[in-house]
Amino acid sequence: MQDHKYFYKRNLPHYQPTEGTYFITYRLHGSIPKSQVELLKQEYLSNKDKSKMNDEQIWKMHGEYFKKFDSILDTNRNEPYWLKIPGILKIVSDSLHFNAGKQYNLWCFSIMPNPVHILISLSENSLPLYSILQKHKRFTAREANKILNRLGNFWHKESYDHLVRNPII
Repeated sequence: MQDHKYFYKRNLPHYQPTEGTYFITYRLHGSIPKSQVELLKQEYLSNKDKSKMNDEQIWKMHGEYFKKFDSILDTNRNEPYWLKIPGILKIVSDSLHFNAGKQYNLWCFSIMPNPVHILISLSENSLPLYSILQKHKRFTAREANKILNRLGNFWHKESYDHLVRNPII
């Protein structure tokens, strides 16, 4: 097992113990306007500060926060939808399958025109989740940008990861 951070925070908190099962969503860079992200963030922080919440309330608040982001992705019609390009879709799919069985068990995934949703369980002695995602996103971004004949950010820097506490798998 490699040494790594179990908890870290960027804009979202990330709790990533080893050998966990995770539901992960990541999206294209620029797919949600910064103004909407800031509004959601302010709403989240104000709700978080209003009262002391128990675990069930916190769980519900995180779920509502995620639903709002997901709804914006579903209704936003003016942003990049590069993942519907067959060559790019194949790059992302092949990359997910590449480390399946080595670094993680890939239970299922959905590649939509903008976001990607995956359900994985880390293998014993795998890299930390953040390293797996970083390598996957770096490789797919480089290859997708070649197809698009562009430079620059392809993925949004941060992913939404949720530890599945009681996997039925």
